[in-house]
Amino acid sequence: MDEEWCPLWAPDGSPEVLDGAWFGIYDADAPLVEIELHESMPPVAIAQGLGQTKFGTARFVWNSAVRLSRCLAGLMLRQASSDPPGTSAAPLLAVELGSGTGVCAAALALALRSVARPCEVLATDLPQSLPLLVNTARRNRLEGVLRPAVLDWNEALAAARAWSETAFDRHDFDIGASGAEASWPQLASADLIFGADITFSAPLRRLVLELLVRACSAGAVAILAHEDRDDQVDLRSALEVALAGEDIRWAELDELEGGGGGAQDVLIFV
Repeated sequence: MDEEWCPLWAPDGSPEVLDGAWFGIYDADAPLVEIELHESMPPVAIAQGLGQTKFGTARFVWNSAVRLSRCLAGLMLRQASSDPPGTSAAPLLAVELGSGTGVCAAALALALRSVARPCEVLATDLPQSLPLLVNTARRNRLEGVLRPAVLDWNEALAAARAWSETAFDRHDFDIGASGAEASWPQLASADLIFGADITFSAPLRRLVLELLVRACSAGAVAILAHEDRDDQVDLRSALEVALAGEDIRWAELDELEGGGGGAQDVLIFV
């Protein structure tokens, strides 16, 4: 999957001097960060790949990922508290796109574990990022719940377009059937798909939004966190194009909860 630009590159593609605050990195200097999610939960612990440029942007915890992590934890906790006593929620199948360190996937898994809801969370990224995801799963004792997997968005989208030409039942797929590799079947069977700071360039926006539209049409709910780097107009335009003629609604978390969110917008698609 080629990226024409990323937050750590100069316009000519060369590395820039790292300014963590400007780029939106949560803490660019800490090898280990702990993110507080909720007073009723333990923090999620993440080892960053500082100095290991082979991991690219995946080696850092990003501000938008922290906000999405807290959003996911809060949503799961509120949903559990609103369930009638004695009810048992169905197992949740979730897929994270562009997981990086896996902080969002770990936050969701920890939140669901805290309310005793069965879940399987597939944390996906390119092959070079898998060591970070494995470390996060082990560090937070989430083995067997948080499953790292390789996902190529272009391949997944090609498979999605092929599936759209035939009838299929999303419940026919097993989210873990592909083992260390994932594709459209895992997205088609997911209840929840989420990602943080994966819309930072126009090519990625088009790719991600088409994948999410197709997954939502198959029955998923999607949640995106987007870092505002002076490109909000471009994101809104991309949303209008991607959702034109689709029976999919979206809203910003701020509109849903009536609060301010700073530079990171969380968008929910249903």
